[in-house]
Amino acid sequence: AAGNVGDMLYFGTGTPTLAGQITAVNVNAQAGINQLVVDTTVTGGNMPPQPSYFVVARNQVAESHGVLGHYALTTLTHPGTTQGELFAVQSDVMKSYP
Repeated sequence: AAGNVGDMLYFGTGTPTLAGQITAVNVNAQAGINQLVVDTTVTGGNMPPQPSYFVVARNQVAESHGVLGHYALTTLTHPGTTQGELFAVQSDVMKSYP
């Protein structure tokens, strides 16, 4: 699960169970570290069994105050004279709470 500080971490399948709130994200690829530090003492928090399937719920307030009403117009050009192919295009979209 990819999470940010303040997000809530859930575990299990079917109806997820609250593990707690993410308080730190520690990543050091060279050292092989990829950790989420979770406060399980929050109301409703539980210690997950090992192994567990994890799901992250984003903080709705923190995630809702991004750039509102903006768009991008993009032109892609191919400098060659042969046929080209576009491999991938990605977009991140979120619900806006103005």
